[in-house]
Amino acid sequence: MNTNINNKVEEYMDAYAACGYFNGSVLVAYKGSILLSKGYGLANIECHTPNSPQTKFRIASLTKAFTSMAIMQLEEKGFLQVSDPLSKYIPDYPLGEQITLHHLLTHSSGITNYTSFPHFDHKIRPFIWTLENLIDEFKHYPLEFNPGESQAYCNSGYILLSFIIEQISGQTYSDYLRDYIFRPLGMKDSGVDLGRKIVLNRADGYNLDKEFIHTVVNNMSSMVGAGGVYTTVEDLYLWDRALYTDALVNKETLQRIFTPYFASYGGYGWDVSHFDIHDQPKKRMAHYGDVEGFVSYFTRYVEDDLTVIVLSNTMIAPVQEINNTLAKIVFGYEISAPIIPAFIEDPNKHEYAREYAREGAESEKINLTFEEDNLYLSSNGTDRYPVNPVHRHDHAIDYIAEYMNERLTFLLNDCNKVTQVIYTNANGDANLYGRSV
Repeated sequence: MNTNINNKVEEYMDAYAACGYFNGSVLVAYKGSILLSKGYGLANIECHTPNSPQTKFRIASLTKAFTSMAIMQLEEKGFLQVSDPLSKYIPDYPLGEQITLHHLLTHSSGITNYTSFPHFDHKIRPFIWTLENLIDEFKHYPLEFNPGESQAYCNSGYILLSFIIEQISGQTYSDYLRDYIFRPLGMKDSGVDLGRKIVLNRADGYNLDKEFIHTVVNNMSSMVGAGGVYTTVEDLYLWDRALYTDALVNKETLQRIFTPYFASYGGYGWDVSHFDIHDQPKKRMAHYGDVEGFVSYFTRYVEDDLTVIVLSNTMIAPVQEINNTLAKIVFGYEISAPIIPAFIEDPNKHEYAREYAREGAESEKINLTFEEDNLYLSSNGTDRYPVNPVHRHDHAIDYIAEYMNERLTFLLNDCNKVTQVIYTNANGDANLYGRSV
């Protein structure tokens, strides 16, 4: 293994985290060798507990890959077929005879996504649920389209699959994953977060309002097979290795799991697509996950045997951009690590506080507020983080954000009044914003 690649990967992540832009754990492995396995920042801010490769994170929708694996194991054993109608397992489910397990696996059932309900945050998320009660919350909503005729990402489908796993196996979803996936692979630091159970060495999740704060109450019994697994970067690497073998299912079944039946998240619990590297599309199997206080992104470039895993316990972490950048470094891109320039004074910063709308897409807004002599940016309507002046140009001044690798360039007229703002987000996308009316 080229130690130069190892060094570049680690140097980039060390610099990125030193800027305060990342809190979590990262693992990068190439051709069977681990290039980087490291924790950054704090798992628990109050106790000053650092993140490490053994820190457990809620991985949210990365859970769906485990749910789909359980379904396919049960099919191999002859207990079900993915062509079975939902009505076979829940006879009173409305239009269940038209919905198959394949539709549930590929987000093509037309069932309403319960996590998109307006009342989800205050009537579902905080409370303890059984799978039966959770299914009752969405089963009577009309289908959004005829099964198989379209696709829309749907957590409800994976709640139904969790119920079917329990019904067929006679075990809880948690126990099934423990006995047939986690233990066989040696994933000793993985499990299903059921809401009230104490999980040793699990990170706390954080939002950001000027500084890190605790998230709202999130009872994980409302997620189960749609997003309830916790794990570590090291355990996910064991999972990755197993997916190259027949340790859990045979090669033919694996091929079906990783077939892209639809363009987006069209595999069984996976998004199977391509990522352009040096203008060449690289086949990639991936999944993104987010649940209050946690974000994750897991990618597998199977034709190159490259695996990149990024888990964070802060909602603002740009895990997809970090993941993509680390892959590019391994594939030979020269990537400059971020640095923090010295701050300068700007006596006019209070005048920049207001809402700005993206030009040509006015529904996209950023908001700047001024409090206690600090300017704060909110780009997603929830998290707020400080921005500080770093460079003055002729008729412009640059600000950079704390906690996020983002930049604002305020364009000024001859009277030093803001006319427009260039906002560059953590993905490097720059757009022009004007003052909202």
